[in-house]
Amino acid sequence: MDERILHILQFEVAFQCKCVLMAADVLNGQFSLPLVKTDSDVVWFALQSLLIAAANLSKLFWGSAGKREAERLDLRVSLEVKGDSPLRDPDLRNDFEHFDTRVEDWFAKSEQHNFMGRTIGQHAGVVGVSMGDRFQWYDPSTSVVTFWNHSVALVPVIAEVQRILPLAQTAMTQDTPPIRPIREVRCGTCGHLTPTCTCLDSDGKPLVWE
Repeated sequence: MDERILHILQFEVAFQCKCVLMAADVLNGQFSLPLVKTDSDVVWFALQSLLIAAANLSKLFWGSAGKREAERLDLRVSLEVKGDSPLRDPDLRNDFEHFDTRVEDWFAKSEQHNFMGRTIGQHAGVVGVSMGDRFQWYDPSTSVVTFWNHSVALVPVIAEVQRILPLAQTAMTQDTPPIRPIREVRCGTCGHLTPTCTCLDSDGKPLVWE
C-alpha cells in the first residue's frame, strides 16, 4: 500500500475510533441516571452511532463485505488488527441500516406479526414473542445489542477500539512522504499547459509529456 494512502486511512481509523468511544460515553451516561430519567431515544441514538462507526472501521480494515481484505493488509498490520477482531462483523449495522427491507421481509414471513422494536431490557422478561419478531433490542445488563437472531456484544468492540486508537494516533505522527510539487510545463508549439496540449509528434500521434 502506498504510504500516503496508509497514513490517510490511519487518520480515518483514529476518527472512527473516537466516534465509537464518544457514543459509548453517551450510552454509559444514560444508564448512570435514575431509571425514570433514562431517555430511550438517546440510548438508541448512541447505539446506532456506535454501530455505524464500528462498521466503518470494519470497512476500513477489510473493505465493504470484506472485498478488500488483501489490499488492506498493511493497514491491519500497522495497527495490529487480527482476523478475529470483533470489528470484523458489520452484519448488525446492516440490519439497522436496512431496517425498511427487514420490516417488509418480516411482514411477509412472520406468522404472528408481534412486532417489538427498540426494546431495552432482558430477553427473559418477555414471553410469547419469537426472536424473529424482535427487532432492535438492547440488554444493558450484558451490553448486547440484538436484531432478530443476530447479536453483538459491545464490550469487546469497545475494548478493541480503545486498543487501536493510541496505535492509530502514534502512526499519524510519523513522517509522511513529501508531496511532490507539480511542475508547470507548457508546450513550445501551442503554448498550452501540457495536460491540455493537442499537438502531434512526427508520426501523427499525440505528444506524451512526462
